[in-house]
Amino acid sequence: ALAAFASLALLAWAWPALTSEVAFLYFVQHVGVNLLLAAFFGRTLSGPGESLVTRMARKVHGGVLSARQVAYTRWVTKAWTVFFLSLATISTLLFLLAPVAAWSVFANLLGGPLIGAMFVGEYLWRLRCLPAHERSTFAEAVRAWKQHGSD
Repeated sequence: ALAAFASLALLAWAWPALTSEVAFLYFVQHVGVNLLLAAFFGRTLSGPGESLVTRMARKVHGGVLSARQVAYTRWVTKAWTVFFLSLATISTLLFLLAPVAAWSVFANLLGGPLIGAMFVGEYLWRLRCLPAHERSTFAEAVRAWKQHGSD
């Protein structure tokens, strides 16, 4: 609560300067979202618990995963963590070293296609790494999400 209050106070204090630098606000938002997503995936890689993608896969597969599936889903969690950290790093480098227009193209136009490419790449890698009986369909994943939600 104290950190949230301090953050809001800092934002209120800096607001006049920030409104004159709208591109900086968009940069902070873009990098912040990618860092939060990296943390969301990455925090599950340390400690005794299972990785985020492993927990999702357990819901899809009825709680039972092979050792190969556990290793694969842990790798996928690492891949998404690195992906989001890479987006944040590239965004920062472009914002600091390139014209704002170049950063804006990356942040606003390329982000979605890059995420789509990551999904496609992960799917193709899954086809190579896991036998058919250990893979799930998109429909099975949606059914599991409807049944279990985000618990």
